[in-house]
Amino acid sequence: MTEDKYVIDASMGVPQGMLYLCPARLDEEGDFVPDTSKPRILSDRVEDREIVGIFHKDGAEALDAFCEEHRDTIRKVLAQLL
Repeated sequence: MTEDKYVIDASMGVPQGMLYLCPARLDEEGDFVPDTSKPRILSDRVEDREIVGIFHKDGAEALDAFCEEHRDTIRKVLAQLL
């Protein structure tokens, strides 16, 4: 288990300008996948967290729409990591 890695959970929306982060684990193929059995955290606690991806439970089309609509929020959160 890789608990220090997170993915943005786009299916949870953007509460008060923040993103939900979901712990990620490596699957058999070596890809990070969301571990939805673990609690999510809000992006205001992003320090010392490595974000390795973004997902939406409703698939690629929903993810694309989320990224388009919330581009500035995503950039702001990711900029905090630099």
